[in-house]
Amino acid sequence: MQAELNLTLNVGRPAACTIVMARGAVQNLAEIITSPPSRRAIWVADATVQAAVGNVVDTALRRVFGTVDVITIERGERAKTLAGFGFLIEELERLRADRRTTIFAVGGGSTTDAVGFAASSYLRGIPYVCLPTTLTAQVDAAIGGKVAVNTTAAKNAVGAFYHPSHVIIDPALLPVQLEIPDRDGLAEITKVATISDGALFARLESLPTGGHPAPRVLDELISRAVMAKLALLTKDPFEAELDRLLNFGHETAHALEKALGHGIRHGPAVAIGIAAATRISVDRRLLGEAEGRRVGNLLGRLALPVSIDIDKAAEQRFADALRQVMLVRAGSLRVVLPTRIGHGVIAPAVTIEELTTSIRGVVR
Repeated sequence: MQAELNLTLNVGRPAACTIVMARGAVQNLAEIITSPPSRRAIWVADATVQAAVGNVVDTALRRVFGTVDVITIERGERAKTLAGFGFLIEELERLRADRRTTIFAVGGGSTTDAVGFAASSYLRGIPYVCLPTTLTAQVDAAIGGKVAVNTTAAKNAVGAFYHPSHVIIDPALLPVQLEIPDRDGLAEITKVATISDGALFARLESLPTGGHPAPRVLDELISRAVMAKLALLTKDPFEAELDRLLNFGHETAHALEKALGHGIRHGPAVAIGIAAATRISVDRRLLGEAEGRRVGNLLGRLALPVSIDIDKAAEQRFADALRQVMLVRAGSLRVVLPTRIGHGVIAPAVTIEELTTSIRGVVR
């Protein structure tokens, strides 16, 4: 097995997070986890993921661990609730998991978020490993140690910073699980490329219309996106500063998801957030019109939306959700705006009205 990416991120607790990206990584799990903390593993996945990759995962784990159990959770955002968190804790108790039991989060970002938060809380913290099976999780959600569940008030309202011991990224898992191309992941790669890696942005522009990268190209995109995220993340891994370039597009996306009751997928919401911030940046003359068109054209090329038309009730919920962000950020809505492809700034005093107008495809 030749790893495309093999690096160590020093994060405090645990002492280090090892990130490995390679096709076939799951089948070669024993080469990666050479010193397991115990002979016991529990892996957590929804029923769809279990049907798609369960045999591969279970077989690989049994080569490393003597005892392997599985917990079945809800699919997607339904797993990321306080009730879902309680269910996970009860299942870990039922299986008599202890501090030397390793939990494996197998699935998309909702699964890695929910399992990571349960791992951070159960017995004041037990080891866990991320095996992301969606492009979004491989390039974004599984990396960085941000684990959380949603409440009725906000997305990711209750959580922690708790890094896995390993993030094992196997692109070969993607086509087995996905029934449609993973637009969410392409949106996350576009996010990090737009504000931090102009060369990666140009590589995305070279994809065929519709964004169907060949396996070799997909591996390259994943590796570069992970490296770009880490370059931004390692400066402030525990968010001592609330203003972060990695929030690009997400200020709007999280509010939009909340306003629509999670009736919009994360990727399209992020794409709309990227497009909205880009329009505001062009309007403020922070970004040139030509580069603004490049961002919009790339989103279109990847079959991602650049605007949305919501009714008055949803618009009010969107504004209310943005005010929750403003409370977190000391009363100021600070939005990441691109200044040129590969660079961005945190702009103060972006108004709710500006964002509400911009998600519809206009600024004024």
